Amino acid sequence: MKINFNLSMLSILFLATSTPLLAEKTIKTPNIHKILKEAENGNIEMQYSIGQMYLEGRYVRQDDKQALIWFEAAAKKGFPLAQYNLGWMYRNELGIQPASTQQAMAFHWLTIAAKNGVAKSQYQIPFKH
Repeated sequence: MKINFNLSMLSILFLATSTPLLAEKTIKTPNIHKILKEAENGNIEMQYSIGQMYLEGRYVRQDDKQALIWFEAAAKKGFPLAQYNLGWMYRNELGIQPASTQQAMAFHWLTIAAKNGVAKSQYQIPFKH
């Protein structure tokens, strides 16, 4: 009985001391207003991040139109992952353009992303309508 009691006390001691450590490792929500301000000021990494947030609905309401706008801003400045995401959105008809324009835009941006080293875009550009 004494051994079980000591093991139980050791377990309680471990849990009591480990709980605050777990609380310190909580994930912080990003400062969306700060990220948006930096994106509006032309920071292409923040433009890409805001686009990704809108595309996935993470920390903001999901909005394909806003995602497209922010990816396009970063893509035009040469950010390869934004170029890929923009092409992917057009390819999957998540943009605001008519369908015929979307496929041409998808091919355009996926080709640029492939040339800039985004390997996964190479698998999506064998088509051209």
